[in-house]
Amino acid sequence: NIEDIQIVQNYTRPANFLSIRGIKDRYEQATDEELLAYKNRITVAGRVSTIREAGSKLRFVDITSDGAKFQVVMR
Repeated sequence: NIEDIQIVQNYTRPANFLSIRGIKDRYEQATDEELLAYKNRITVAGRVSTIREAGSKLRFVDITSDGAKFQVVMR
């Protein structure tokens, strides 16, 4: 949900931090069922480069860091 996004000015990496490349390495081969069953939160550091709306309830957010891009789908 868009309400779950937190913007942090003075950032300190938490224990559950993964780089965008780390997330891709860990979850790229996961199935949809495995991803939906994952209940732990992870923290991603990067720059929000794009926010696109698709209708009134769906948004795509692109986060970039160190030449890697991560896309978040929010409902």
